[in-house]
Amino acid sequence: MIVSLLFLLNKQFGNFPLWLSPIQVKVIPVRENHNDYAKKIYNTLLKNNIRAEFDDKEENLGPKVRDAKNKKIPYWIIVGDKEIEANKITLESRDNGQIGQVSEEELIQKLKKENRREK
Repeated sequence: MIVSLLFLLNKQFGNFPLWLSPIQVKVIPVRENHNDYAKKIYNTLLKNNIRAEFDDKEENLGPKVRDAKNKKIPYWIIVGDKEIEANKITLESRDNGQIGQVSEEELIQKLKKENRREK
């Protein structure tokens, strides 16, 4: 078992598939005034058994996104004025780059489907 885990770690370079990743999604509000909407999305992810992290540090967007990339988190969500206005989120992927704006329901469906497919 340990040998298999070490092989997987070495082979994937920390780029775990969604179902195996300790943090599956990072929720990133652009500014402090976006925290409430971002926290709502975060709580929805948790209620749907999706392992998420909420980044409410008082930093610019760039370092927050860079942190998600460095941690090799499969997906991160950007929440700003445009997203709140549209009642959507901007989804980005470690493997596929920017996916674009999706609704909360579309996000949950996508992540659940991907989790089932990869196991």
